[in-house]
Amino acid sequence: MGEEAIVLYPSPAIGHLISMVELGRLILTHRPYFSIHIVLPPLPYQVDVTAPYIASASTPSIIFHRLLQPPRSFPNHLTTRSSCLRPSASASPTSALPSNK
Repeated sequence: MGEEAIVLYPSPAIGHLISMVELGRLILTHRPYFSIHIVLPPLPYQVDVTAPYIASASTPSIIFHRLLQPPRSFPNHLTTRSSCLRPSASASPTSALPSNK
């Protein structure tokens, strides 16, 4: 059987990060065999503000993971997909249906 883990995802504020760490610690008092993984979004967490706290709160059972910042030129897949799904003017609604012959 693998290691049992809980993933916590705090909203982006230092107070929520602290609350998630405290929740993780509370869970570990009742289930010490769990590992707690706290996922940090890229913004607005500031490394210089959170780094000292994370360093002091990290234990072998509480692990922090930082998500990467998405690229600025993120492609807009919605418009690409919607243009593919839009029926052409020449196609009739039933032309794509298989015939029963």
